[in-house]
Formats: sequence, structure tokens, C-alpha cells
Amino acid sequence: MAASEQKKNRTVTRTLEILSYISKKSEACSIAELYKELGIPKTSVFDIVHTLELEGALEFNEHTKGFSLGVRMLEIGMAYMAKQDVHTIVRPYLKQLSVQFGETAYFAIPSGSQILYIDKIEGASPLRTSCAIGERNALYRTGLGKAMLAVRQDDEVIRLLDGVPFVRKTPNTIVSIEELLNELQRIRARGYSIDNEEDNENLFCIAVPVRNRLRECVGAISISVIKRKELDEKLDGIIGAVTKAGIEISCKMGYDCADLMKIV
Repeated sequence: MAASEQKKNRTVTRTLEILSYISKKSEACSIAELYKELGIPKTSVFDIVHTLELEGALEFNEHTKGFSLGVRMLEIGMAYMAKQDVHTIVRPYLKQLSVQFGETAYFAIPSGSQILYIDKIEGASPLRTSCAIGERNALYRTGLGKAMLAVRQDDEVIRLLDGVPFVRKTPNTIVSIEELLNELQRIRARGYSIDNEEDNENLFCIAVPVRNRLRECVGAISISVIKRKELDEKLDGIIGAVTKAGIEISCKMGYDCADLMKIV
């Protein structure tokens, strides 16, 4: 057994297993269900659950004869979320991505029918991208913007972009709502968006959305790469790393990790 395993307190571990199991159930859980499903001795389950109930972490439903999470858990969860600032969570991942691939990493948030660049970490590459923190850009022609749009339903996208002119900046720019909706469908299927020289010629971008516990899209992260011959050699690695970072950030923001893992 590893040293880290030896230091674990069995009762604490079992308590967390019980709380985690109950948190994922839509209905109250009985003592019998808990010890059968988790493989924890019945007496241990009874003692732990009884203590959690006394402390307000669990509530007993007289009708179903089962336990669900109590107000104490809500208080703890809300205290944690109150301390979580999305920018604080995102920045270490931007640094990691930038160092790993030597390219520029971005974080942007939705701002009406545009995106707003909130953070940027330059890579080691001597080639630089032009977007700056505090600048705005179009949702429909950027990897970041399309990642945010893909989280929405098509009718929401149509309403949001109603009246927004689709300006062709490059030969690859999307210039109609129909073309955009088709692209969003492809993004949803693969789990990430790309900007293939749509906003700037010679610039390729991979982006994924960042979501919170309310399933809302609070922004997106990306890696921007100057298109060159060696891009194909590391593209799969970039896609995997950016997708993984987006999932981990969203999980830290309270999003259902199990749900997000389906897109990997």
C-alpha cells in the first residue's frame, strides 16, 4: 500500500463515499442501499449516516425512509463556490497550456453578441497573435465564440445574433446563420471548436467552453497557433489538452464532471 493510502482515515473515506453516492441520486437512499452498493459494513453505514443526520449534513425522509443531502451540505457547498473566481481557476490552466505547447492561450467571456478577452498567456513561440486583453471580437467567427455558442440551443443562437452582420474577414469566415448552425452541430458532436483562419489568416485556434454548476457557459479557453507545417504533428495533443483543461475548470466551477467526461 502506498504511503498516501496509509495516511487515509477509513471512517472519513467512507463518509465521503456515502455523501458522494447520495449526492448523485435523485431519490433518497436507504441504509440497505448504501451498504449494498458501497460495500461498507452495515453497522458502519448506520453510525456514519446517523452522525451526519445529527449534524444536518443528511436529512431523513419519513415517507420514503431514505436519506438525502441536508442543509449543512448546501452551506458548505455555497461557501466553497463563493470563494471560486473563474479567472483565478482558469489562469493556471492557461499557463500550463502555453508552456506545454509554446503557443498563446486565451480566456474569454460572452458579452452580448461578442466575446471579451479576459486573459492571455503568450507562448514561447516568436510568432505572436494580435488579440489583446480587454478587446472584443465576434462570436460567429472565433473559436472561443463558437465554443460558447455551441452550448446554446439553435433558437437561442438565432435570437442572440439577430441583426448582427456577418462580416467576411477572410475567405474562411462564416457569413450566414445557416452555415453557423451547421458548424455548431459539428462542434457539439466533437466537443471542441476550431477557428481555421476565419478571423485572421494564418491563425488556427482550438477552443472549449467553460461551464458552472448551473450548467451556464461562463466563457471559453483556447490555444491559438500560427498555421505552419508542424501544426499537424501536434494538433491531436493540443485538442486533448485543451479539452481536458476545459473539463477540469468546469468541474471546479461546480459542473457535473461525469456529464462532461462523455465528450472526451
